Amino acid sequence: MSHDKAKTAAGKGRKSDAGAALLHYVRLQLTELDGHLGLAAGADPEAVHGARLALRRFRSAVSAYRKFLPPLPLQDLKQLKNLARGLGESRDAYVLARRLELAMDTGLSAVERGGVVSQGARALA
Repeated sequence: MSHDKAKTAAGKGRKSDAGAALLHYVRLQLTELDGHLGLAAGADPEAVHGARLALRRFRSAVSAYRKFLPPLPLQDLKQLKNLARGLGESRDAYVLARRLELAMDTGLSAVERGGVVSQGARALA
Protein backbone atom coordinates (compact mmCIF):
# COMPACT_ATOMS: atom_id res chain seq x y z
CA MET A 1 0.00 0.00 0.00
CA SER A 2 1.35 3.40 -0.91
CA HIS A 3 2.00 6.02 1.75
CA ASP A 4 -0.96 8.18 0.54
CA LYS A 5 -3.36 5.23 0.58
CA ALA A 6 -2.17 4.24 4.05
CA LYS A 7 -2.78 7.80 5.32
CA THR A 8 -6.26 7.82 3.81
CA ALA A 9 -7.11 4.43 5.31
CA ALA A 10 -5.80 5.51 8.72
CA GLY A 11 -7.82 8.73 8.53
CA LYS A 12 -11.00 6.81 7.73
CA GLY A 13 -10.28 4.48 10.63
CA ARG A 14 -9.95 7.40 13.03
CA LYS A 15 -13.19 8.95 11.77
CA SER A 16 -14.92 5.62 12.13
CA ASP A 17 -13.50 5.14 15.63
CA ALA A 18 -14.55 8.67 16.61
CA GLY A 19 -18.06 8.11 15.26
CA ALA A 20 -18.36 4.84 17.14
CA ALA A 21 -17.13 6.48 20.33
CA LEU A 22 -19.63 9.32 19.90
CA LEU A 23 -22.52 6.90 19.37
CA HIS A 24 -21.39 4.89 22.38
CA TYR A 25 -21.29 8.04 24.54
CA VAL A 26 -24.73 9.21 23.42
CA ARG A 27 -26.22 5.75 24.00
CA LEU A 28 -24.54 5.58 27.40
CA GLN A 29 -26.24 8.85 28.40
CA LEU A 30 -29.62 7.48 27.32
CA THR A 31 -29.01 4.30 29.31
CA GLU A 32 -28.04 6.35 32.35
CA LEU A 33 -31.10 8.57 31.92
CA ASP A 34 -33.33 5.51 31.67
CA GLY A 35 -31.79 4.07 34.83
CA HIS A 36 -32.56 7.22 36.80
CA LEU A 37 -36.07 7.92 35.51
CA GLY A 38 -37.82 5.17 37.45
CA LEU A 39 -36.32 6.39 40.71
CA ALA A 40 -36.90 10.02 39.75
CA ALA A 41 -40.60 9.26 39.34
CA GLY A 42 -40.51 8.09 42.96
CA ALA A 43 -39.14 11.52 43.94
CA ASP A 44 -35.63 10.28 44.74
CA PRO A 45 -33.68 13.57 44.65
CA GLU A 46 -30.41 11.91 43.68
CA ALA A 47 -32.13 10.10 40.82
CA VAL A 48 -33.64 13.37 39.63
CA HIS A 49 -30.18 14.94 39.74
CA GLY A 50 -28.63 11.97 37.89
CA ALA A 51 -31.35 12.06 35.25
CA ARG A 52 -30.83 15.80 34.74
CA LEU A 53 -27.09 15.31 34.31
CA ALA A 54 -27.47 12.44 31.84
CA LEU A 55 -30.08 14.38 29.87
CA ARG A 56 -27.92 17.50 29.80
CA ARG A 57 -24.90 15.50 28.58
CA PHE A 58 -27.03 13.78 25.93
CA ARG A 59 -28.54 17.03 24.65
CA SER A 60 -25.14 18.75 24.65
CA ALA A 61 -23.52 15.93 22.66
CA VAL A 62 -26.39 15.87 20.17
CA SER A 63 -26.22 19.64 19.78
CA ALA A 64 -22.44 19.77 19.40
CA TYR A 65 -22.10 16.77 17.08
CA ARG A 66 -25.43 16.86 15.24
CA LYS A 67 -23.83 16.52 11.81
CA PHE A 68 -22.11 13.29 12.87
CA LEU A 69 -25.23 11.62 14.28
CA PRO A 70 -28.30 10.21 12.61
CA PRO A 71 -31.14 12.75 12.53
CA LEU A 72 -33.42 12.62 15.55
CA PRO A 73 -37.17 13.20 15.21
CA LEU A 74 -38.11 16.77 16.13
CA GLN A 75 -40.97 15.52 18.31
CA ASP A 76 -38.53 13.41 20.36
CA LEU A 77 -36.23 16.39 20.83
CA LYS A 78 -39.19 18.48 22.03
CA GLN A 79 -40.14 15.75 24.50
CA LEU A 80 -36.57 15.68 25.82
CA LYS A 81 -36.74 19.44 26.33
CA ASN A 82 -40.02 19.04 28.26
CA LEU A 83 -38.50 16.25 30.32
CA ALA A 84 -35.54 18.47 31.15
CA ARG A 85 -37.90 21.24 32.24
CA GLY A 86 -39.90 18.87 34.46
CA LEU A 87 -36.79 17.41 36.06
CA GLY A 88 -35.49 20.93 36.65
CA GLU A 89 -38.69 21.92 38.42
CA SER A 90 -38.53 18.81 40.58
CA ARG A 91 -34.92 19.50 41.48
CA ASP A 92 -35.68 23.16 42.23
CA ALA A 93 -38.47 22.13 44.60
CA TYR A 94 -36.12 19.71 46.39
CA VAL A 95 -33.40 22.36 46.73
CA LEU A 96 -35.93 24.88 48.05
CA ALA A 97 -37.16 22.41 50.65
CA ARG A 98 -33.59 21.70 51.79
CA ARG A 99 -32.88 25.44 52.02
CA LEU A 100 -35.98 25.97 54.12
CA GLU A 101 -35.03 23.09 56.41
CA LEU A 102 -31.57 24.57 56.80
CA ALA A 103 -33.01 28.01 57.53
CA MET A 104 -35.28 26.53 60.19
CA ASP A 105 -32.48 24.44 61.70
CA THR A 106 -30.03 27.33 61.91
CA GLY A 107 -32.51 29.59 63.66
CA LEU A 108 -32.58 32.40 61.14
CA SER A 109 -34.80 35.32 61.96
CA ALA A 110 -38.16 35.65 60.22
CA VAL A 111 -36.70 38.34 57.94
CA GLU A 112 -33.78 36.12 56.96
CA ARG A 113 -36.09 33.13 56.39
CA GLY A 114 -38.25 35.35 54.18
CA GLY A 115 -35.19 36.06 52.04
CA VAL A 116 -34.54 32.34 51.65
CA VAL A 117 -38.16 31.72 50.69
CA SER A 118 -38.10 34.63 48.22
CA GLN A 119 -34.96 33.27 46.58
CA GLY A 120 -36.53 29.83 46.31
CA ALA A 121 -39.75 31.21 44.88
CA ARG A 122 -37.78 33.14 42.25
CA ALA A 123 -35.92 29.94 41.36
CA LEU A 124 -39.22 28.15 40.81
CA ALA A 125 -40.78 30.95 38.77
